[in-house]
Amino acid sequence: MYEQRKQPSKKSTGLFAASLTLTLLAVCTNFISFVSPYWIQSIPSKHSQFERIGLWTACFNGYMRPGLYDKAYFGCYYIYYVEYDSVRGWINPGWLYGIQTTSSVGILLQFLVTFVLLSQSNRAIERDDIRAVKFTLFGHFVTCITLAASLVAFAVARYDSTWMPYPEMNVLSWSYAVAALSFALTSAVFLVDFFRYLYLEALAERQSDDALLKDTDPVGLSSPPMKEARDVPYTPSGGDVLSVTPRPIDPGMMEEEEDEMMQEGDGQVDFDDQVDNEAASSSRNFNGLDPRRLRNGRDVDEYRPMVRSSREPAIY
Repeated sequence: MYEQRKQPSKKSTGLFAASLTLTLLAVCTNFISFVSPYWIQSIPSKHSQFERIGLWTACFNGYMRPGLYDKAYFGCYYIYYVEYDSVRGWINPGWLYGIQTTSSVGILLQFLVTFVLLSQSNRAIERDDIRAVKFTLFGHFVTCITLAASLVAFAVARYDSTWMPYPEMNVLSWSYAVAALSFALTSAVFLVDFFRYLYLEALAERQSDDALLKDTDPVGLSSPPMKEARDVPYTPSGGDVLSVTPRPIDPGMMEEEEDEMMQEGDGQVDFDDQVDNEAASSSRNFNGLDPRRLRNGRDVDEYRPMVRSSREPAIY
């Protein structure tokens, strides 16, 4: 029998739908900007020898590199194509290598995130799986960083005269705008997934607390079942059972025992009275001393503090 799956709440379903929609839009716009060669474009009315360039493609119209006038470049070619071998160091500087690498990592992660979300949409992966949400958060965060790096790099390179010729005739084109839109969408879906993660985390903690209060079995804290003790009568090992014969009670013996107990009680009372009398007589002396034990055998008043006369020598 298959275990019945829990239905997600309306809030969780709404957050997932928003995440899936924004992710699809973000990955589509990111892919368009990734492959299109319209990041920087020359103004058509200027008739520049440079036409446009993207992450992977550069287009020229009779451009000749200074010092290499034996070769003019026409048309659009892949940056790593053999046609650009002689000008590869100029057309593809180090910062563009870095942007190409980071952009590739970013779009790859975004494709993986999209695959995870699509798998969640058809229930191949649970929608409320917190590990999947963590992965989507990580993928969106990395993609945002790579897109931001690309946008800043091309915005600065657009004014670099050592890279593309005649920068005053060049402008940022629609591929750059699509990349900016992808960055905005990816940032939005990152926030949606972040709130989704917080909601699922709080929901899981609340369900765990409810399970602990109601029944400890769902969280694996239940104790093993106790076996009921069998009601087995006791039987001696030897097979012999001791029998006790009751002894008859003698009334005369009981009276003698009661008289002895009363005599012991009277004796205890007399002893207590004697102790109390001795304590009272000893407390009459102010100094707590017995006058008869003083040296020279002279009595003193019990109700007056003992003061040594100045006419008599002190005896130590």
